[in-house]
Amino acid sequence: MLDINIEIKHFENIFASFTIEQIGKETDRYLLMREVSLWLETGTIEAGGKQAELTKNELRIMYYLFEHDGVICTRADLVEYLWDNRLYSDTSYHNEELKSLTRYRFDKVKERAKLKSSVSRLVCILFPELERLVPTLHMASVYALLCGFPSADAVANAHLTGLSNLLFDSSKGRYGKDTAVMFRDAARSSIGSHMPAKSLKLKHTIKLIRELAIEIDEIEAASNESWMKKSNRQSLPFPVSVTGWAQ
Repeated sequence: MLDINIEIKHFENIFASFTIEQIGKETDRYLLMREVSLWLETGTIEAGGKQAELTKNELRIMYYLFEHDGVICTRADLVEYLWDNRLYSDTSYHNEELKSLTRYRFDKVKERAKLKSSVSRLVCILFPELERLVPTLHMASVYALLCGFPSADAVANAHLTGLSNLLFDSSKGRYGKDTAVMFRDAARSSIGSHMPAKSLKLKHTIKLIRELAIEIDEIEAASNESWMKKSNRQSLPFPVSVTGWAQ
C-alpha cells in the first residue's frame, strides 16, 4: 500500500513554486487556479508551460487542494479526506487484493491437480477398466460411483438398482441402468486389485477434491467482488458532484 506521507511530501515539492490561495474556477474539463490547470479527464497538471501526469491518488490530493483554495490544508486534513471517503490507495489495495486472491487460487488449483493425479493412479490399481468406459474420471458421476463403490469388487457386487439410481442422480439423468450394467459387467471381469486401504484413500481423496472445488469457487467469487469494487473506484475517482465530470 502506498505511503500517504510520501505522496504528500511529493506535493509539497510541487507546490513550492506557487500557492493555493487563489480563486479556483471549475470548468467541464479542468480546474483552474491562477496559472495552474488540473485536468480531470487526463489526470494531468499544467503550470508555466509544463505538464506532468499524476497518479490517481495524486490527482485526488490535487483535487482536494484546488477545492479548498484559500484554506491551509494540513496532512491530517488530507489523510482524513482520502481515508474517510475510501479513496486513499483504493486502487493499490484492490490490485494487491486481486493478486493475492489469484495466487491463492493458483495454489488451490495446483493442489487439486495433484489430488486428481492421485485418483487416476488409485483407479488404475483398483478398477483400471473404468477409465476406458467414461470421457474422464474427473466428473461428478464417476466420483459418486467411486465414493459409493471404490473398487472393481465393490462395483461387481453392487445391487443393480442402487447402482443405477446413484448414476442417474449424480449425472442428472445422463446415465442410468444401461450404464450401470456396463460398469458392473466390466467390474466382474476386471483385473483390479482388492485393496481396502487404497479404496479408503480413494474415497478420502475425492472428498478433498470436492472440498477444494468449493474453496476455489469461493476464491473466484471474492476475486469477482474485488474486481467490481476496483472497477467502481476507478470509474469514480472524484465525488460525483464535480460539475461536468460525473457525465
